[in-house]
Amino acid sequence: MSLLRAAALVLLTALALALAPAPPGRAGTDLERLQRQIQEKRGNLDEINRQIDRIQSQLDQKQRQERNKRQQLARLEQQLDRTEGELRTAREELAAAQARLEATIRELARAEEELARRDDLLGRRLRALYEHGTVTYLDVLLSATSFADLVTRYENLKLIYEADRAALERAAEYREYVVAVKARQEAEKAQVEALVQRVEATKARLEQDRAATERARQELLQDIEELRRAYDELERLSQQLTAELQRLERELAEQLRRTGAIILQRPLSGPITSPFGMRYHPILKQRRMHTGTDYAAPYGTPIRAAESGIVTHADWLGGYGKAVIIMHGKGVSTLYAHMSEIKVARGQRVERGQVIGLVGSTGLSTGPHLHFEVRIDGEPRDPEQYLGRPLS
Repeated sequence: MSLLRAAALVLLTALALALAPAPPGRAGTDLERLQRQIQEKRGNLDEINRQIDRIQSQLDQKQRQERNKRQQLARLEQQLDRTEGELRTAREELAAAQARLEATIRELARAEEELARRDDLLGRRLRALYEHGTVTYLDVLLSATSFADLVTRYENLKLIYEADRAALERAAEYREYVVAVKARQEAEKAQVEALVQRVEATKARLEQDRAATERARQELLQDIEELRRAYDELERLSQQLTAELQRLERELAEQLRRTGAIILQRPLSGPITSPFGMRYHPILKQRRMHTGTDYAAPYGTPIRAAESGIVTHADWLGGYGKAVIIMHGKGVSTLYAHMSEIKVARGQRVERGQVIGLVGSTGLSTGPHLHFEVRIDGEPRDPEQYLGRPLS
């Protein structure tokens, strides 16, 4: 199954979960209906967010693989460039070796021609000696006009003989030298040819690796594009469900408030940096109970009342720094700490969602954030467990 088909199935499942009507049940009040719908939508939203997380994980993995393929391609390109250079050098060496060999072959041909000429000259002389015996030499000697002329003729004949023999020997040695050079150059040419073949084989292998890596990279890019489309669609669906859930929660809260119930909302939308419960205090350097929830936010971010009520404190409050406490009735109160600025006064009535101060880092704080507490009859409770649900 391709990633695109798998992603399509994921989206169809998500859409079915999100848009399916609520299962029929016994007739109830509007409050029960809204609570059922909210519960179902939350479950759908949780499932979609889990799918988003899975797709994000797959997307991260595919992107890492694609980066690795790009790096591998870059290395292969470098190796190919080096191999191309080696191949050019090897081919140049082969051409030079071929030229040297051809020159030696021509030199060998000339040496063989010279040797053949000298062989022919010596052969003719030997044939003459064979045909005429020593007469030829005796004729030369006996035709001398004096003893000095005789000695001169003898020495000249000896020099001629020695010169012929030396020239013949030199020609034979030169021929042997040229033959040896030719053999070495043929061996050198064979080695260079083998080198050229090896480099060409290396180049062909690298080109195959490059093509295979590029194909794999293109497949990864296609997978990444499919995953991004699936991710975007799930994000759109998540936003749609979130908006629907917020609408239903507002409707439920309005109906509950008409009955006198207290429903708390988040005072700001920043991420949780320190939840409710035991923790190691970053300033006091000891394990202590953290009686609220910390939300990260930049300096000056508006802080809104979690519910309507009366401000009972709007001033510095020890380690809480600048803080506001609101009494909502029926034993429920909320505290907002570490503000940079307080926007309300003690005794003032505030409405749900009204700006009561700005995020800061006053008191025992390591950076800008909101410390938010929920207390029922004076006992601290986990804010995240009480947000969005009726407290009475």
